[in-house]
Amino acid sequence: MRQAAALFAAAALGAQGLDLRTEVRPTGDRFQGCVFEIAMLEKQPLGTSFNNKAFWAMNAVINKAYADRWGYAFTLATPEAHSQRALTKRPASSWYRVPFLHERMQAANSRNEKCGWIVFMDSTAYFRDHDVPLTKYLDQLFKDQPLHPRTGGIFQWDAKNNGLVSDRIFLLQVNGHGEDLVNAWRQSGESDEAMRFEGAEQGTLTELLFPGKVATRSGQALKLMQVAHAKAVGSERLHGHVTVLSAEADAKGDQCWGSFIQDTSALSPGLKRSSSIEQLKKLGLFENFNAALRALAARPWQLPPWTPNTGKQHK
Repeated sequence: MRQAAALFAAAALGAQGLDLRTEVRPTGDRFQGCVFEIAMLEKQPLGTSFNNKAFWAMNAVINKAYADRWGYAFTLATPEAHSQRALTKRPASSWYRVPFLHERMQAANSRNEKCGWIVFMDSTAYFRDHDVPLTKYLDQLFKDQPLHPRTGGIFQWDAKNNGLVSDRIFLLQVNGHGEDLVNAWRQSGESDEAMRFEGAEQGTLTELLFPGKVATRSGQALKLMQVAHAKAVGSERLHGHVTVLSAEADAKGDQCWGSFIQDTSALSPGLKRSSSIEQLKKLGLFENFNAALRALAARPWQLPPWTPNTGKQHK
């Protein structure tokens, strides 16, 4: 019954597809005039003063400083649940980013921006080069390769998890294809009770974009949902509308976007902390960290009814 329902829902999704796979030559100024929002979702406590173990709070301060430097919107949300342990220990809590981004997409759509992008940054990621705006970095990145004006998102292959698309740093364009992607990703968990208790949002994203690429990594329920969405969504509505860049990693094994963005997820907790502290000092943020932390203005985010910790737990 569950499989049949999933296939029916997926077929309905696929019927609405558009094909915009015509190549567009690079112009060198594709991103000029675009509006950017940097979005972060933090499950760990941010605290009110410097804690040398809380690299996630350091990275939030670093990323807000970058957003402030270039006049970008910065959204930092903290999900609400019955307990902090429920937020951080449940494996499927990594799904939170999906409905969170769905809400950010809806909010951005309401602003009717001519060119808008949401930049998602995981807790382990921070901007390294604060002297380069996103417009300049992205124009240079796509200087010699085509990028359709209506592409839905820009991702990178994961250097840490071979064969998967990274969901720790990526960009979503505020348009129909970006919305298609977020909707399909969200429905992958919303439509199946077993899915939302699987920490499998990255595998599902990869399967949506590249049907058949992901093996059965998280059980039969995930496989059934991936197959259903691959048939109707991945191969029709999303194929050709999302750009996935080659994986990059530095000498320490950190995932990175050149020298522009750093992802420390591959490092030990100690090295994560030292990397963030070094960046704070480089930017002159270390001495006044407490004031910068208080200025983050993190907002509580209410978990949607279907997400982990709010519904009946799957047995």
